[in-house]
Amino acid sequence: MSASGLTPGAHAAHIHLGSCQNQGAVQYMLMDFTANRSGQIVHETRTVTGVTTPVPATGWYLNLHQGNSNTILADGQPTIAFRPLRCANI
Repeated sequence: MSASGLTPGAHAAHIHLGSCQNQGAVQYMLMDFTANRSGQIVHETRTVTGVTTPVPATGWYLNLHQGNSNTILADGQPTIAFRPLRCANI
């Protein structure tokens, strides 16, 4: 994945059910992506394990969040860091 215009540092990412227009629950959690000091993520790859069905033609999307995996939730509830910065239909 590549992205730009981000705050430098780690950003949580998840594959969700639904689409960017009709967002749903998290399907797979990913390791954080890291934006460099220019705010760019350049060609980072993640492997998803535990997938038991083929990737559907539609119905999944990727959210890249403002914060990292340690800051997006507090007491099980989303924080302001949970805010999605980028969304891509898969």
